[in-house]
Amino acid sequence: MNQVFKLPLICFISFTALLARADLVIPDINEEMLKPYAESTVLIQPNLNENIWLGDGASAVLKEPVRQRFLKIIKDYTDVIANVSNDAIKDAMADKGLLEQPKIEIRITDAFLTGSACSYNYGKYSDFDVNVFVVIENASPENIEIVKSYLTSYGKNWRTLHDIKIFGWPIEIVYLYDTKSISEVAYSLVSNKWIKPPKKVTEPMPPIEKIVESSMGYWTTGKNAAITYLQDPTKCDYAIFLKAADQVKATRGKAIKEGGIFSAGNLGYKALRRALEEDSEIGCDFGKLMTRWSNLCYDEQMSMQ
Repeated sequence: MNQVFKLPLICFISFTALLARADLVIPDINEEMLKPYAESTVLIQPNLNENIWLGDGASAVLKEPVRQRFLKIIKDYTDVIANVSNDAIKDAMADKGLLEQPKIEIRITDAFLTGSACSYNYGKYSDFDVNVFVVIENASPENIEIVKSYLTSYGKNWRTLHDIKIFGWPIEIVYLYDTKSISEVAYSLVSNKWIKPPKKVTEPMPPIEKIVESSMGYWTTGKNAAITYLQDPTKCDYAIFLKAADQVKATRGKAIKEGGIFSAGNLGYKALRRALEEDSEIGCDFGKLMTRWSNLCYDEQMSMQ
């Protein structure tokens, strides 16, 4: 059963300017309910997903209709961001009494498909991670920062704005500027070839109990932040939730660095993410939940009766 703390406040969900009444809900996450999600993270497939790939291993290629669909989605979304950025820059110039500058362009240099969709650990809860690499052209240093802010915001809010699925799997889009920042497996949608091909999984998986323990550790970090805040909302810093998100991100990053993508720390995070996304009251991953709670509490603190 969920614990519901009623807070009469308005939450700014995203830059789409949709306002909604909301309660701060702490779901009852426990070891027993996390177990099936943990078990799903260690499911290893013998071959790459045949709905997406032709062939297997380093010789596999992405099916052309799938590749073209990804490229169209990326181009359409990037064009939207470019238009929004240009409108913002135009308004800023007008406010300062300055002449309108040439339109900026966001040029896609590459786009990498990464994550479990490109490997052998895909399953029911997989998604497509798309890292889009761009160059911003015709922009002053000041305007480049404006464009980057929109790229970051629209990237983070992709799943809020769209519900596109490819063979049942959702898409995550992130905008980056340096192709060195890639995961252990990556496939170029532009050049249609592997940057880092997948490898058959041979190492033993961590025990389910260790994965669940890791999940609970992450969750406890966020839950404790909520409890601390709710004990005295007028004095507790709403940023406590963002600090919790940063702490969990750092812990997961350390686990991946020391033990790889199949470490208990990384699989534990994935198990928790899947549990939260399927929760009827939450419906998002840990980082987005912490942002949501931070916004809720900020609005409460800033409100006046």
